[in-house]
Amino acid sequence: ASFHDSMTQETFSLVLGHDSANLPWDQVSLPVRLGGFGMLSLSTTSCPAFVASWIHSVVELPLRFPALISIIDNLIQRPSGLIGKSLVKSLPPVKVLPDLLARPKKLQHRLSHELYTFQSRKLVEHSPTARDTSRLLSLQGKGAGAWLNASPTSQGFALRPCDFRLASLVRLGLPIHLSDWIGACNCGAPLDESGYHLLTCRTGGGPVWSHESIAGVWSDCLRSLSIHHRRELRNRYIDSDCRPDIVMFDVDLGSNIDLDISLAHPWSSEIYPSSAEKVGAAASLKGKQKKG
Repeated sequence: ASFHDSMTQETFSLVLGHDSANLPWDQVSLPVRLGGFGMLSLSTTSCPAFVASWIHSVVELPLRFPALISIIDNLIQRPSGLIGKSLVKSLPPVKVLPDLLARPKKLQHRLSHELYTFQSRKLVEHSPTARDTSRLLSLQGKGAGAWLNASPTSQGFALRPCDFRLASLVRLGLPIHLSDWIGACNCGAPLDESGYHLLTCRTGGGPVWSHESIAGVWSDCLRSLSIHHRRELRNRYIDSDCRPDIVMFDVDLGSNIDLDISLAHPWSSEIYPSSAEKVGAAASLKGKQKKG
């Protein structure tokens, strides 16, 4: 297991062009839905695999070997020596193994889920700054890791190596040194090493470019489905200059649907530091601002 993990780390380090010692493997090894890259550590999952196998056998063993009854009973009442203290803390605190015995179905999956959730929670709790907390929580939001789960079945679902490397470094909160390529933002501000200024500055064009790209993808999808639509239709609302990004016409029995696209970066001035409080806070706050 340790050899597999070391080879995985070495390969991923080569892809990102970073020294393996400087990569946050506690985050990389998390499932995508918890802010990682889905490169699960075999050293970590080996414990749930062993425990699940043991649990499935624990009912049969006393029947075949009565002398083991007292030993098994002691393990059930004091499971930390068997499972590990970190896993026990992340599981329900009272009679952990009896609870697992009562629900043996997909036990390894459930144990792994608890273990990685515990690991993710500790990562957030020990993050060095509030901005790191905001980043880690936002990565656990719905759809935040969709780009990692997408199968590159066509050109539209594939990333160039440089784009994947850049997105990965931002996800991990590692420096990308944009100042080596671009002197400064269009607004005149110096660029930070993490690239967050360009992702939030409306003058610099980052949010505008991302917004237009997303709207373009939606438009292409609607066009492929032969759904009549218009982008940024003027005079759509009475007594308001607001324009929906896309209007879909005659979708259902003559009704129209307005689609508005908003980008919510967890470090933007109108959202941070509230985005460091809980998962999905950035998207929720942006939605409330739009409705308001």
